[in-house]
Amino acid sequence: MKILILWPSGKVDTSSGEPVVARKILTNFTEDMNRGDLFVHESTLRTLSYEYAEEVVPFVTDVTDELYKYYNDTFDYLIIRGSNYIRNDGNLGEWLPFFQRIEIPILAFGIGAQAPSSNEIIELNKDVIQSLVEISRKSVHSIGVRGNYTKDLLNSLGIENVTAIGCPSIFRERNQDLQIDYLGEKSQNIAFTTHPYLAGLYTRNIWNSRVLQVRLIEKFRNAGYKLKYLTQGISAETKIAYNIDRDAGVNELKEIGWFNTDQSFVNDFIENSVCFESANDYYNFSANSDLNIGTRLHGNITALAMGKPAVFLTYDTRTAELAEHFCIPTLSEDQISDDFNVKKFLQSVSFDCFNENYNNRYKKFADFLDDNKLEHRMR
Repeated sequence: MKILILWPSGKVDTSSGEPVVARKILTNFTEDMNRGDLFVHESTLRTLSYEYAEEVVPFVTDVTDELYKYYNDTFDYLIIRGSNYIRNDGNLGEWLPFFQRIEIPILAFGIGAQAPSSNEIIELNKDVIQSLVEISRKSVHSIGVRGNYTKDLLNSLGIENVTAIGCPSIFRERNQDLQIDYLGEKSQNIAFTTHPYLAGLYTRNIWNSRVLQVRLIEKFRNAGYKLKYLTQGISAETKIAYNIDRDAGVNELKEIGWFNTDQSFVNDFIENSVCFESANDYYNFSANSDLNIGTRLHGNITALAMGKPAVFLTYDTRTAELAEHFCIPTLSEDQISDDFNVKKFLQSVSFDCFNENYNNRYKKFADFLDDNKLEHRMR
C-alpha cells in the first residue's frame, strides 16, 4: 500500500522498525512549533501497514498538472492527518481545488471541529463545507472524526458517512488491552502540560484560561507536589526549557501575565520545564510520569498511550469531545475556584470508565480501518 500524506508534520525516520517523527527546524531552534502534530503524524504511520509514504507539497498552488497525475497514478490513498481542521481559518477551504482533482480514495484520520464551547454554533464557509463533501464522497466508507460533537456537525451538513474514532495518537502502542493504574493523591511525579497562549477558537476567555492554569499550578505547588512543566513548542517556553535566550522567554511570558508576580514560580518553571524534539521523546517522558494533567491535549494523550494516568483540563470542544469519546477524567476550568483542593480532587479521579471502554474504542478504530479497506497493524 502506497500512501500520500496531506499536511504532515516533521521529518520521518525509523527506529527499531517503527516510524519516528521529529521536528523540522525551519528558521531557528526556538521557533514556534506545536509538537502535538508530531504525535498524530507518528501514530498515524504506526497504525497503518504501508510500503511507501510520501508527503503532498506544502502549498496547494504548487500542485501542478504533472503532480496531480503522479499522485493519482502512484498512490492508493490520500491520508489527511488528524487535527482540528473544521473551521474557517484553517486549510480545508483553501485546498478545495485539490480535493476536487484528487482521484484516489481519501481517509480523514481523526479530524475535528474547533470552537470554544459545544454550545456555540459553527457556521462554516462554503469552501470548507464543499471540501468536507468532497472528502466524504471520496471516502471508501466514512470520514474518521474526533468525537460526537464533530460527527453531529457533519451530519447537520448532510454528511452522513461519519465515524467517531478519537485520535490515533492514543493507539500508538497498538495495545488493545491497555489499562490505567492510578495512584490517586499518592501520585508524586506529575507533569503539567502547559499552554500560556490559549486564544481565539480555543477558549471562551483568553485571560481566564491563563489565570486558571496558573492558579491550578499554584494549588499543586502549595500542596507540596513537585511539577515538571511539559511544554509543547511555544517559542517563549522553548527558550526557557533549552536555556537559549532564557531571559527573553521569561519576559515574554511575564508580559502576558503568565507568571503574575510570583518569582518562585518563575524559578520553578526555569528549573523544571522540559521540551523535546521528537514524538518518541515525549512518549518516553510520559511513560515515567505518575500523572499528566493540564491543557495540552496531546501532552496528556502521550501518558494514556503509555498506560499512565492523565487528566484533561477542558476548555474547548476539542478537549471535551476527545475526553468524552475515551471517557478520560476531566477538570473543567469552572471547577478551579479559590478553595479548590488538589488532593481532594486527585482522590476523586477514577479511570474505571476509561478502562471499561478502551478495548471497545480500540476495536472500533480497527473496524473503521477495515471498513475503509486500509491495510493496518491494529489486529
